[in-house]
Amino acid sequence: IEIYNPHANFAPRHRESQGLSRLGAFAGLAPFVLRLTDAHPDLALLAIFHANRRAIDHWDALLTRRMVFGFGASDAHENALPVELADGDRGDSYARMLPWVTNVLLTRPGDRPPGPDGPPEPEEMEEALGSGRFYATIEAWGTPSGFDFVVRDREVTVEMGQTAAYRPGQRVVVSAPAVHRRPPGLPEPEIRLRLYRIEGRGRRVVADRRGSLETEVPGPGTYRVEVGIVPRHLSPYLGDSAGRYL
Repeated sequence: IEIYNPHANFAPRHRESQGLSRLGAFAGLAPFVLRLTDAHPDLALLAIFHANRRAIDHWDALLTRRMVFGFGASDAHENALPVELADGDRGDSYARMLPWVTNVLLTRPGDRPPGPDGPPEPEEMEEALGSGRFYATIEAWGTPSGFDFVVRDREVTVEMGQTAAYRPGQRVVVSAPAVHRRPPGLPEPEIRLRLYRIEGRGRRVVADRRGSLETEVPGPGTYRVEVGIVPRHLSPYLGDSAGRYL
């Protein structure tokens, strides 16, 4: 299920279905269109971003009955903001929008030699997608590195996308991501992890904390993690608007 794409924040009818003002995106993007901000245009999503909670609620409702994987997309078609921004490119250009929302696949190298060289084979990507070893990310805030989400006990490690019988003593282990190749001089972003348990009675928060987390599995159910970020490392690219958009 597609849990987010930027049109959920752009399109008036999609905004209205989420309880947002129909024309709020135009007001949010106006400083970038009228060049009233020195923030980099690639960060314009910060001005209008709102998690699509309606889609997430539907996803969780499905997860009470079956395994359903959630993905994100940029939905880039150059049909949302056909005006030139401060960098000379149109607001909804493919180059600007395609990196905004991506999916990180945790592939397993097949017959390739170990090492970071070369992209994964198509079969490896298909296997990761089919197994649910991937997560959606708003890469506009930075490329995540090091995120992991597993259940462990003495006998087995269960990865995201997998199912296993519940046994007392199992633990959920979540490794918080870092921003890939963040220059040391930039401010440290704030990372928050929120672990949800989804069962027949709905969704509840099991843990909510900054940094990585490890906690005992409280019982059978489906478990999902959200990673939140205050991208303070983007402050230098937001100029005088950093306080407003962060």
